Amino acid sequence: MITLSVGVENPAKLCIHKDVLCESAPFFANATKGDWKEAQDRVIPLPEDDPHVVLTYIQWLYTGVFFTREDVELEVEWERLTSAYIFGDKVQDGDYKDATIDALTQKVLDEESYPIHKTRKIYENTVSGDSARRLWVDWFVYASHGEWMDQAKRNYYTEDFLFDLAQALMKTNRAKGAPYKDNTCVYHVHGQKPCYKNRSFP
Repeated sequence: MITLSVGVENPAKLCIHKDVLCESAPFFANATKGDWKEAQDRVIPLPEDDPHVVLTYIQWLYTGVFFTREDVELEVEWERLTSAYIFGDKVQDGDYKDATIDALTQKVLDEESYPIHKTRKIYENTVSGDSARRLWVDWFVYASHGEWMDQAKRNYYTEDFLFDLAQALMKTNRAKGAPYKDNTCVYHVHGQKPCYKNRSFP
């Protein structure tokens, strides 16, 4: 057994089978190798992590199920799922990250709601090109409306996110085809009046 010591003050002690833990996450496999203190003591400290986040991970390793709902408010589950993804990234567990992406997507479909207020948290805890970053950007490309970018929500977004979003929107527009290639009237000022192209000239 391996003990995960989670938190700083009165850390939670969470036990898990070594084979289960190390098979899934290279972070833990490396921590239990060789002459590392963690390998000798069979205790891995996780002072910066939340016990509930780590427990969610352990439960998933044994069951393949996310125990994140439990009759909680929507905001609580958004926080749990977002934190779960970030923890999976930290411990380098690709399957867990993928499962979290699926859980987030299913939650979006079930609730018809999007955790846009978690954009900064995702961007500040992941690197360029990360899967969650791409998912967040696609939500904005395909489902956003004006209220997502109002002044009150400005602090939700980082510079990197806005740059990624701009790139994605440019690619999406190109994929749909440039409107000016088919009908330049979309840029004209004549409104509902006939275009000059349809009038006769001497």
